[in-house]
Amino acid sequence: MSDGKLNLDTDTDDILDERFIEVPITGPGEANRLVVLNGIALSGKDGSGLDTPDQRSQHWDVFIQTKYRLAEADRWLGIVEGNTELLHATWLSLCAITADEEGGFTIGLETVTASINSTNRVRLHIYAGLQGDSTLLKISYQVNFLLKKSLKTP
Repeated sequence: MSDGKLNLDTDTDDILDERFIEVPITGPGEANRLVVLNGIALSGKDGSGLDTPDQRSQHWDVFIQTKYRLAEADRWLGIVEGNTELLHATWLSLCAITADEEGGFTIGLETVTASINSTNRVRLHIYAGLQGDSTLLKISYQVNFLLKKSLKTP
């Protein structure tokens, strides 16, 4: 169960210095690109971030909308043995945390999944746990995923 939800988006300057590279590959399956995408999400842009004001444990759903957008003809679904989810490997790292008072605190980035949203953008869903008087200000991420890139030029 989630105590809160935070949406971070490149369109609202919540993401710092996002970059990507598309590497041509041959397989597996129909995949012809390995996309490597990374950036820093500013969860504390307005100074509050993911904040726990006391010792109570909280869990948050954090959504990151990246600027990487698939073209209409690009495919990610069913390109390797009928895959039904985005084939990805995603890493997260704590970039900036603060503790408001003395005492211990715990911050955990517990799970992360990557998907393609309804506007063909890569979206991350992070389940984060916080306990103690602390704030998570920045999260760095890297997503590596397979794609069948359309070779058509407009």
